[in-house]
Order: sequence, then C-alpha cells, then structure tokens
Amino acid sequence: MSSFKEQYERVKRYLKRIQYGEQKDTTDYMDDLYSFFINCHHLKDWVKKDKSTRLTNDEVDDFVKSKLSLRICAALATASKHATLGKIRQKKNKIPQPRENAQVTSRSVNVDLDKSRVFHENTITLKDGSKHIAEKIAQQAFDDWTRFLTIKKLI
Repeated sequence: MSSFKEQYERVKRYLKRIQYGEQKDTTDYMDDLYSFFINCHHLKDWVKKDKSTRLTNDEVDDFVKSKLSLRICAALATASKHATLGKIRQKKNKIPQPRENAQVTSRSVNVDLDKSRVFHENTITLKDGSKHIAEKIAQQAFDDWTRFLTIKKLI
C-alpha cells in the first residue's frame, strides 16, 4: 500500500469531479458521487496503515466518529458495498460506532446552457429524518480530513 497521501489526492480528485459537473450524464455523476464517499471513508484505513503518520488506530477512529460528515461517508460506503445496512458489528470490548443509516433520497439536475455545465444536487436523508445536501457533506468531509491531517502536521 502506498502513502495515505495517494488516497487523499484521490478523494480530492473525486470531490473536484462532483463540484465542477464534468459529467453530463446523471449515471456517471452518481458513480463519481458514490466513489467520493467510498474513497473518503477508506482514507481512514490508509491513514491507519501508513506507519509514517505515527497515529494510533484509536486516534483515527475517534476522529472519524466525531464528525457527522465522515459518519455519513461510512454509511453510504457501507450501503453501496452491501446494498443495505445490516446489523452493527460490535468488536469485543468496544462501543459500537454510531451508524447514520444514510441514503440518497432525491436528486435534481440543473443545466446552465450558457456555460455548458450541469449542476447536480442530491439529498441525503438520515435515520433521524434530517436531510443534508450530498455535495455539501462531501465538501465538509474533505475539509474535516484536511483540517485533521494539517493539525497532525501530515500535509
């Protein structure tokens, strides 16, 4: 496995794709949106496995659990992998991680003919009924990672 920075840059590229509407096709856009959430969620694994970070697994896990944006990434990544959220697995002597049970529940597409751009907006609904704009959650998740990695002097 390469440095976590490789995965961080991958996450950044997917964020740019969904921000700038490079895709004209809704299916391609949704693929990129879910790819962002999946790759952003797995950044934690890259950070934990990269020994140069000198971070403990608990330190990284505690950070991820503390951020709603990253818990939503985890829920969407898990749902896309398993087609649904199943039972929460509880590790021995560990408190189970809260699950947001997030799902994309509505989509809108706007076209700017002057600039030949397509703008997508997707709503994520959590199990508590709260609604969030997927693209804003994506930006927040990336910002949360950037802040954490900067504070830890890793980027």
